[in-house]
Amino acid sequence: MTLFVIGYPDLAAADDEWIEDIRRRHDPQFELIRPHFTLVFGMTDVDHRAAVDHVAGVAGWFGTVDFRISRVFVDTANSEGAAFLYLVPEEGHESLYALHERLNEGPLAGTRNHEASFVPHITIGRLDDPAEAQTQVTELNQDAIDIAGSVSSLTVAQIDEVGLEELATVALAS
Repeated sequence: MTLFVIGYPDLAAADDEWIEDIRRRHDPQFELIRPHFTLVFGMTDVDHRAAVDHVAGVAGWFGTVDFRISRVFVDTANSEGAAFLYLVPEEGHESLYALHERLNEGPLAGTRNHEASFVPHITIGRLDDPAEAQTQVTELNQDAIDIAGSVSSLTVAQIDEVGLEELATVALAS
């Protein structure tokens, strides 16, 4: 069992539909999970109750995070050799980063990959061909992108051979 902490964005219906249309075509995780920010990655040696308690404690100190996205980015600097399409917020970036940092303390501190730098993002695609990914990004960025949203809760989820199961959702402080 692998645990994650994710924040599902609250989006306008048109923005959610636009993202899901792209994900349907390019994201192999489309059927597994809806659009999200992953704030804590792949914990395997953490008791899920301890993770939920820690997330609840952190959530009590953080308010809703508002964000705004205006571009699609491509990431080819990863260990998988794939090209990922990301929506990275310009506004709200610092707050999501701070939330990530705080979540990766305490009982979750040992789960952090210190070699990878964290960039808050919503993954909208994974392509094996970096040139095709760059073409997709160029096409998507030709139109004005203005996605405003917020993250108002955190979800502790587990992924196993069966799929994804949400174990707990905790509201961020108001």
